[in-house]
Amino acid sequence: FVEPDGPSVAAQIANFSLLLPAVGDELKTATKLADWGATARYGDKGLVTRQLAKGLADYRQGQFASAVSSMDQAAANASKQDLIGWTRERERNRTVAAYIVQAMALYQLKQTREAREALAKATGLMQTQFPQMDSGDLGREWPELLIAQILRREAEALIGGASGN
Repeated sequence: FVEPDGPSVAAQIANFSLLLPAVGDELKTATKLADWGATARYGDKGLVTRQLAKGLADYRQGQFASAVSSMDQAAANASKQDLIGWTRERERNRTVAAYIVQAMALYQLKQTREAREALAKATGLMQTQFPQMDSGDLGREWPELLIAQILRREAEALIGGASGN
């Protein structure tokens, strides 16, 4: 997995590697993959995945302001219907993941109100637009849906118990 076939595949591996906090060589390798993915800025169906990987890697490294910026880009690009490979399902899943990582980064930056707002946006989209987990049909982009679900749990554990600063 250390030498994947292209920047989009590198970003996918980084996203999966960084679903949980990583340390040491694991974090270094995943960050290297995310950085490689982020160098490819062409507008194909992997653009948002590459931006998500970069933002998640930044978050895991404690680079919270950079993570917020990457997630702004990811959320903005996820909604571009003229992006090659755009689908409503990809837009929904990727936007939610971007809001969630952004919420965690904002919380780490002591911007609790903004963090709660970002998490509320993500949760609202999940409640109104995601299929029910027990429906038997999570859609064609189900891996991205599961990524969003996993990140949501982490964000709720982090932010949910936070005081209303």
